Amino acid sequence: MATSVGTEEIVRQANVRRGALYHHFSDKRDLFRAVHNQVEEDMVAKISEAMAGIDDPVE
Repeated sequence: MATSVGTEEIVRQANVRRGALYHHFSDKRDLFRAVHNQVEEDMVAKISEAMAGIDDPVE
């Protein structure tokens, strides 16, 4: 799961300090859940947008 990437790599790529990361997320698993939830929300929004106005599911 989220254990293969070190915290140092996460904070470097996110351009934040370790303290800021742990201020918002209790651990890497909490960060993973937040990212997963955001990706899921974005995907649902895009699918809903793509399906807007389609009355026939075959379309």
